Amino acid sequence: MWSVLADRRILWSVSELRVAVFADGEVGNRILSYFCEEYPDDLKAVCAFMPEMDAPFLSSGCTLMNGEAPEEAIAAQLRACELDLVILAWWPKIVGKKIIKSARLGCLNCHPSYLPYNRGKHYNFWTIVEETRFGVTLHFVDEGIDTGDIVFQKEIHKTWLDTGKSLYCKAQSAMVDLFQESYPRIRQEEFVRCKQDDFEATMHYSKELENASELRRQQVYSWRQLLNLIRARTFRPHPACYFFQNGKKVFIRSNVTLLADKGKQYTQVSLDEKRKYHDVLQCDDITAGSYFVFDDEDRYFVEFTYEAEEENP
Repeated sequence: MWSVLADRRILWSVSELRVAVFADGEVGNRILSYFCEEYPDDLKAVCAFMPEMDAPFLSSGCTLMNGEAPEEAIAAQLRACELDLVILAWWPKIVGKKIIKSARLGCLNCHPSYLPYNRGKHYNFWTIVEETRFGVTLHFVDEGIDTGDIVFQKEIHKTWLDTGKSLYCKAQSAMVDLFQESYPRIRQEEFVRCKQDDFEATMHYSKELENASELRRQQVYSWRQLLNLIRARTFRPHPACYFFQNGKKVFIRSNVTLLADKGKQYTQVSLDEKRKYHDVLQCDDITAGSYFVFDDEDRYFVEFTYEAEEENP
C-alpha cells in the first residue's frame, strides 16, 4: 500500500514538469527508461557517470552532464535548463546547496529505507541488525543526510529468510515501483510533505560497517543477535561477518531456508528472547554445519559456512 503523509498539500495542475534526473545503477537506468517511454517531454537534463550513460538519451534533446564534474559547473547547467525538479535516482553522492536550489521545487531523492529509519549508508545491513522497519522512500533533499520531508513511502516485509543481498534486491525493485506509481502525482504537484520524526530516526555512516561486522570470540550473543549479524552481511561478492583466528580473518555466512519437514532433528536453538533454551552463546560455540532454528510457529534450517581470509572474493 502506498503511504500518503499529511502535513502540507500542494495542488497545481501542470501539463509538463521540467525535470533533471541524476541516475546511477539499475534503479537510475530504469527510472530514465520510464521517463523516455512515458514522459519524454519532461526530461530536460540527465547527470550520470561517464561512460555509463546510454547513447539514446543524447537524442532526446536533454542536457547531458558528467557526474564527476565540479558541483558549480553542474549547478550552472541545471539553472540554464530552468527546471522544476531535480530527481536523485540511486545517486551515490551527497549534493550541495547549489544543486538543491537549482530547481523551482527543489530536489527529490530515492532513498532505499523506510525513513526516518536507516538514514545514511548500508540500510540493508542495519535494518536486519537493529530490526527496524524496512522499505523505500521518496523525500525532498535538505542540507542534512536523508532528513528532508517525506512525500511517498512503501514498506517492505522482512522475514528470517532475508539477507543483506535479498533486501538490496527488494529495495531496488520497490524503489522503481514506488517512483512509477508516484510520478504522475508528482508531475501534477499533487502530493503532501511530512516532516520526519527525528526522535525515531536512526543514522549510520560507511565507516561503521567494518567494526559492526566483527564477531568477538569471547563476547556473549543471543542466537537472534548472531543470526541477524551474519545474514545481514551475507551478500556475495562483498565481505561477510568475520572473527580473527591465528591473526587471520575467518568469514562466516549463513543460508536460511524454511523447513518443510518439521520432524527432522538438528541442533535446536530459539530466536525468541523470552526463551532461554540455547539462547546465549559465544562466537566460538558456532561451528560450520546445520541448525534447526525456531521462531514462534515457524521452523528454519540454517547452514553456516566458513571461509579463510585468502579465500574471500
